[in-house]
Amino acid sequence: MFSNYFKVALRSLAKNRFFTALNIVGLSIGLATGLLILLWVKDELSFDHFHPQVAQIYRENANFKAGNEIQVWESCPAPHAAYALREIPEVEKAVRIVNAGAPLIRHDETGNVEKRGVFADTSFFQVFRTDLLVGNPGQPFGDINTVVLTESFARKYFGKSASLASILGQVLQIDKDLTVVSAIIRDFPGNTMFQYDYIRPYEYLKAKFQANEMWKSREEDWGNYNNATYYRLRTGANVAAVQHKLDVLQHAHNQYDPGSFYTLQPFDQIHLYDADGSDAGAQMVRIMGIAALFILLIACINYINLATAKATRRAREVGMRKAIGAKRSQLIWQFLVESSLVFIVSSALALALTYILLPYCNEIADKKLRIDWSDGRIPLLMAGVLGVALLLSAVYPALVLSAFNPLRVMKGQLTAGKDSQANLRKGLVVLQFVCSSALLLAMFVINRQMNYIQTKNLGYDRENVFQIDLSELTYKNREAIVQELKNSPGVVNVTSASGSILQSPSTTGDTKWEGKTDDNNMIVSPLAIAPDYLAFFKLNLVSGNTFTGTKADSTSFIINETAAAQMNVGDPVGKRFTLWQTEGTIIGVVKDFHFASLHETIKPAIFFANPEWHGVICVKTTGKDASKAIAAAESLWKRFDSTYPFDYTFMDQSFDKMYRKDQRTSQLFKAFGLIALLISCLGLFGLSAFTVEQRTKEIGIRKVLGASVRSVTALLAKDFLTLVLVAFLIASPLAYWSMQKWLADFAYSIQLQWWMFALTGAVAILVAFLTVGFQSVKAALANPVQSLKSE
Repeated sequence: MFSNYFKVALRSLAKNRFFTALNIVGLSIGLATGLLILLWVKDELSFDHFHPQVAQIYRENANFKAGNEIQVWESCPAPHAAYALREIPEVEKAVRIVNAGAPLIRHDETGNVEKRGVFADTSFFQVFRTDLLVGNPGQPFGDINTVVLTESFARKYFGKSASLASILGQVLQIDKDLTVVSAIIRDFPGNTMFQYDYIRPYEYLKAKFQANEMWKSREEDWGNYNNATYYRLRTGANVAAVQHKLDVLQHAHNQYDPGSFYTLQPFDQIHLYDADGSDAGAQMVRIMGIAALFILLIACINYINLATAKATRRAREVGMRKAIGAKRSQLIWQFLVESSLVFIVSSALALALTYILLPYCNEIADKKLRIDWSDGRIPLLMAGVLGVALLLSAVYPALVLSAFNPLRVMKGQLTAGKDSQANLRKGLVVLQFVCSSALLLAMFVINRQMNYIQTKNLGYDRENVFQIDLSELTYKNREAIVQELKNSPGVVNVTSASGSILQSPSTTGDTKWEGKTDDNNMIVSPLAIAPDYLAFFKLNLVSGNTFTGTKADSTSFIINETAAAQMNVGDPVGKRFTLWQTEGTIIGVVKDFHFASLHETIKPAIFFANPEWHGVICVKTTGKDASKAIAAAESLWKRFDSTYPFDYTFMDQSFDKMYRKDQRTSQLFKAFGLIALLISCLGLFGLSAFTVEQRTKEIGIRKVLGASVRSVTALLAKDFLTLVLVAFLIASPLAYWSMQKWLADFAYSIQLQWWMFALTGAVAILVAFLTVGFQSVKAALANPVQSLKSE
């Protein structure tokens, strides 16, 4: 029986080669795209879920009231972990992690600046899953001068052919410290927030930063918020109670931040939810999931529409089969087998496309996605997607085709004009273009927002500026380097500061000012700058003066407009101000500028003059002679520091990195929007071709009676374009709502305007017209004699 179903299905598909090819191409593209998106969604949802007892792991976040808003830091003081272990019974384990910076690492004569290292408590290896390849599982660190490497990092320095066991005990020089390799772990997977190459013991920091007349020891410094701290709570622990105890702990040891409070964020939610609870990442996963469903739905609708449209061609076949005794169940199986054949071919092509496109998808999304058949969830995901798509596409056409009344069919009463499925097909075309139009609108809005970010006036001039982070030796000679660079070819100007203007390296609440009220706390971003810094970046003073380059600068401060407004003292120029232990006077107010991502509102900022803090040099070039300026900077660097590699970054590149995630979103939606439109147009192309085929004689009669090519084209295209227009009108409010939610994640964004929707709609209608118009014009230009000669 099934062999007969198979033979008939093959004959039917071969007979309708054109429509079969359209179905296979549309389904293959749709299935491959859907699978790629769902692999991305699966990866996002799986972030850090593989750690043991992950439901009991939390990160501690510090919260501060600043003006009318709450600032949230993803870190807290170092003593929290040690005291929590001793004084909060609900805390089972505590882990502190501190970025190791970008030290120079050497083995023999090889040396590189490595930026993915951390200091961590030994409990890191107990709380988080780390697959130890060699070393002591109970004691990964031998002492404070040991280091744990990842496998790829170990291979990089000690050779790919070396056995891991032989690497244990080898020595790496990290800056001036000689460290011994005590363990090697497997590389961290792509779906974790921990992307480290090496881990050093936190005990090293404790030993290095002991109490003296200037600083407290690391274990007693309650005012330095530079530790990412994680807790594993005991089973059944009350999270709210632990948060309260952390508040009490901090306020008992630090009286200077009474308004602070501490929250615990579930570790497995950190990737998708920001510290303040906003769900930008989770929202993007939902949008991507909806996009995948849209594209799969569009591909399935194509098949349904073409299958039901061809029903009239097969009406007599069904009628004859029923007349000679075929049961409806047998007919349903016949058409299901036919659909299954299409899906088998489409699925094979889709999997091939997925494998081919996966590297490009990884490059765009900055992921390490792969199809791992050993992971049982991957085959289930694949089978689920293909199975649901098959059911959606095959069952309904099979039911429709098997339901024909044989008596009516034999009498010729089932005609194209009276096809009861015509309205449903129109509805499906509308649904199809609702999905593709919504994706197209999203693509346009996201692209506009990214253009807005790239072209927005940030309040300073970063064009043709590169930045150099100083090493220990070049730091000691920074003044000489700055002066010589100013006279170098290709250099327009040079200045220095304690950090980058693009992103403040630190914040502090240790501030006081004349007229400050007890309930007005201000978190500021401090930056030590050279006297010519404002002129270098073309920052505009609103009032007051800039630094003079004299001793008086050491007690002078310049603030931005946001800080002036938050101080709430009228004109702040001339007011007394204290930053940390330095008491001085505000001498100027600079116009607000964006020193962080446009996702954030402008925060209070303060400039102060202290050359000892300057660890960054900024060089402005002519653009045309940038290579000469870079060569001059490199030559000076090598003169003063021959051991540490010269490195620089253009500020435009650093700016782009801040929005890399948003840029990836933009690129993905461009691809998805165009794919959705392509699949929709494939279906429209097939339907229009079928319609033209059905109305060939009508077109011939109209032409014989004098109808023009233009009128025939308009007649055939009108119905389809009306459906596309209706779809766009439905999609517009849906896209408006979803894009408003996406734009809400930006503190500064474009405004959605009617012309954006009108322009996108015009593009969609134009593409649909070209798709349908091709078939219409072809039919209108055909010789009517050929279509009427059999009458």
